[in-house]
This record gives sequence, C-alpha cells and structure tokens, in this order.
Amino acid sequence: MCHSDYYPPVSIGNMNYTVRTPAVFHALSSLCLIPGDDNTFQAPVFPTFMPRIYGGQLLGQATVCSLLSLDDPNRLPHSLSASFLRPGTVEQPLYFHVNDTVDGRSFSQRVISGNQNNHDIFLARVSLQKNENIDMSSLSAPSVEKPENLPSSIDLFSSSQHPLAQTLHDINFADIRHSHSTPALYINADTQKKTFTTLWLRLREELPQQTPQFIHRALLAYAADQFMLEPALRLHGLSWMHPHLSIASLDHNVWWHRNLDITQWIVAHIELMSASDNRYLTRATFFQDDAHIATMTQEGVMRFTYD
Repeated sequence: MCHSDYYPPVSIGNMNYTVRTPAVFHALSSLCLIPGDDNTFQAPVFPTFMPRIYGGQLLGQATVCSLLSLDDPNRLPHSLSASFLRPGTVEQPLYFHVNDTVDGRSFSQRVISGNQNNHDIFLARVSLQKNENIDMSSLSAPSVEKPENLPSSIDLFSSSQHPLAQTLHDINFADIRHSHSTPALYINADTQKKTFTTLWLRLREELPQQTPQFIHRALLAYAADQFMLEPALRLHGLSWMHPHLSIASLDHNVWWHRNLDITQWIVAHIELMSASDNRYLTRATFFQDDAHIATMTQEGVMRFTYD
C-alpha cells in the first residue's frame, strides 16, 4: 500500500478515524474493541518486534474498556493501576472482562482483567471522574531543548538497515525525540550512566479535532510504556540492543491530571527512584504547554550480563 493512501476507517466508540500512517492505524485498530456478553470485549493483537504482547497496548485497551462500560460520557479516567501477570502472546485471542465495581455521584471504578487461553495475563483498576472544571496547582515543566532541534526516532529508524529499526519504524506510532543530555538508547548506550531521561513525544499524525479525550489519554499510556525503564538502562550503561538483556514490566500506574492532546508535543521527564533485587522503579512526569498533564510510575525487572 502506498503511504499517501488512507487506511480503512477505524471505529472506536462513536467515532471513525481515517489515517495514513501504518503505525497510527495499527495503534488505533488495537483500541477497536468488540463487545461481547457479560461486559466482555475482544481485543485485536498485532505482531511486534517480540513474540509477546506489548504492555502499553494492554494499558491503552484497558483505558478504552473502562469508558465503553460506562453510560456517562462526562466521566474520564483519572487513574489506572495495572499489573502484568503473565506474558501475553500475539498468537492467541485476547479478551477483557470489566467488573463494574462502583458508580458513585462523582467517581466510577472498574476492575479489568485481560485473558488469553483461559489465563489472566493482566489486571487493572481504572478510576473515572465526572469533570468538575477546577484547576488549582501544577508542577513546572522541565527546561529542555525544543523538539524541532532534536533528532527524531522516525528518522533514526528509517535511516537504519537493522531489521529491528525497520520494524520499529512501522509499528511505533509516536515520534520520540530525546534531549541531547539523555540521548536515545535504541542502538547505542549512554556512557554517562545518568539515572533520568528527558524526551518529547507526539502522535505521528493528526487526529480529528472532535476526538474524545479518553483516546488521547489511552494513547499516552500506550506510548509511554516503551521508555519508562530507560533510566534503568542508563544506570548500567546499556542500550536496548544489548545482546544479554532481559527486561519486563511488572506494575504500571497512571494519573491523568489534565486534558491533553497526543498530536501535539508532550515533554516527559523519567527518573529512577529505586533499584534493588533486579527490580527498578521509575517515575515520569508529563507536561504540555507548561501544564502538568500526567504522572506515571513503573516497576520492572531487568537482568543482564556484560559481554
């Protein structure tokens, strides 16, 4: 297919999305959940550069599940707490079951389990709040170079002949631009061994202006999983290409503080909070137009041997 052509429309909730970029098409398609009986949804699974399901996909799908189980369009997810129980496979169908735990006057709670082959692989609790239109205080955004002056992950992947880079070019729906002080770790390690990462990200394509806010929030959670453990790699002077590296997410938490636009530049600052017993805890703060829009934490396990 020529990239100047549009892909078939993707339907999520009450909206159709027509896009050109393969990676954006696949990301939106993965959020197109098919409702079944008893608050169950079947979710698409797409191949990645590894045989297991990408954790960010599960986070995005759980966010959408929580909205599809609600009758109130004025409530939005404000927090998500998730555990990755087993590796998911791209070879098996994926189902989500939503438990309508609480529907109060202002808040709703949903417990969502992801299942493959009759085994739970993922568990999440999502809290949703009725919009109260009150904004009282916010952290200040970090000082970082403008994204226009930083190297793009799209250019890096497209210019490399490595098979992994070509795959990432086709499946990564975010344009990611690392700061000069914390360069990308896709191929080369950071010899300075810092314990933080600062980067910009945005969707590689525009979305309709009327796109619901929950889609923007789902896509931010979806995209962020790929770089949350970068500070752990920097601590040990490793890159993602290290031949003896094993890394996996254990738990992931998201707090959405304010509305966001995933098609516009978002700056993220990720820092290492703890490292012990091969477990690494990181915290990320996200800003857009100088407003603190989200906070995430992730704990993952990482094992490696030096060459």
